[in-house]
Amino acid sequence: MTLPEQPLSQTKRRWYQFRLRTMLILITLVSVGLGIYKPIRLHLEAVDLLNVKIGDYANRPHPDELFYNCFGHNNMAVIQVGLVKIGLRERTPRGGSMGLIPITGDSAEQSEINSGDGYQYFSYSYADGQAECVAYEFSFICNERTVQINDQLFDIATPTVVLVDFNDKILYVYSR
Repeated sequence: MTLPEQPLSQTKRRWYQFRLRTMLILITLVSVGLGIYKPIRLHLEAVDLLNVKIGDYANRPHPDELFYNCFGHNNMAVIQVGLVKIGLRERTPRGGSMGLIPITGDSAEQSEINSGDGYQYFSYSYADGQAECVAYEFSFICNERTVQINDQLFDIATPTVVLVDFNDKILYVYSR
């Protein structure tokens, strides 16, 4: 007597079991996704900041002075000099002001602006055709045509956003 032929038993896998190849593909996709998240987020933040309209604006109100504006936007301190907006990430805006920075002339000049609690959030010192500015403990230099940040020059007539971290490192630059 012969026994009926039975099919080979298939291995039963539970729903949470998967192959090593599947796990490696999944890890690769997750790491690629995380790797492109930060640059995209910085780009969107820069575009948003570039599109922020402020109440007062003057590109060149006087040939010897340059307009600046300090304000806060999305938990970031922002300094606008000409058309260049410097976004100081991880810094809390402690006041807002606007004024003029001298960029030409023979006499030395300096000024500082303090918040209500005495914190100096903007100051400049002008001599020899350039103004050394400090905003929220971040230093940059302004002259007649450019803003210099960490040895990089930005034209004040070109709409530009420079995102800077707490260690004064330039994270991202976007301009139109």
